[in-house]
Amino acid sequence: SPILKQIPVEYTSASILFSPFIQMPEGWEKAKRKNEYEHIYPNDEEIREKGKAVSWKKVMSSCGFQTHAELALALMTSIGALRDESGKGDLAELLRANLKGDLFYPSEDHISHFHIPSLIKVLSYNGSNQFYYSEPIWENRGFLDITEANLRTVLDEAAAEL
Repeated sequence: SPILKQIPVEYTSASILFSPFIQMPEGWEKAKRKNEYEHIYPNDEEIREKGKAVSWKKVMSSCGFQTHAELALALMTSIGALRDESGKGDLAELLRANLKGDLFYPSEDHISHFHIPSLIKVLSYNGSNQFYYSEPIWENRGFLDITEANLRTVLDEAAAEL
């Protein structure tokens, strides 16, 4: 229910989408890295072509976390979103220690490409054939037919808030 307090009153339900962690092929990072200090993260095209989704549940299990909240705290702490007494350094260290073998954090601030097929099903479930999109900051909005190509285009070109 807390998310419902953040959306317009005419909405009676909402969903939170957990973007999956991203598993790239073994050796991908090493082949891309120019030096050992370079930060590497796959781009959208690389994720689509070579990436595989790894669920939060699987990462929780490998780290020994009991709840999504623990994993969320570990993620937010490790990227610097939580500091001081709010952060959980021990959880962040545990997460970092278990992210090996070309496994990357979830995409931030946009819907994961791995969710697109399921979103198409949800959006067209009751016979809908169009979806409305809106970027509040950039005022980019419109209607498009519900197809994977259209949804992928909107997600690829959209700002963070959509």
